[in-house]
Parts: sequence; structure tokens; C-alpha cells
Amino acid sequence: MKHYVVMVAGGTGTRMRRSTAKQFLMVEGLPLMWW
Repeated sequence: MKHYVVMVAGGTGTRMRRSTAKQFLMVEGLPLMWW
């Protein structure tokens, strides 16, 4: 069974107090958009 996800991660992440855009945040060693 295949799973598909739409990940809404656009923007700069100012509310998260990050200088990196949210889609480039690292999760388990990979950028978020790679998941």
C-alpha cells in the first residue's frame, strides 16, 4: 500500500524563531521536504 502526504511547510518559520525556511529543517538527519 502506498501512502501520500501533502506537507504544508512553506514560509520562513518566523514564529518558530528559526533563520532557516521550514522545508529545510532537519528531521532524523534529512531535510523535512525529503520525507
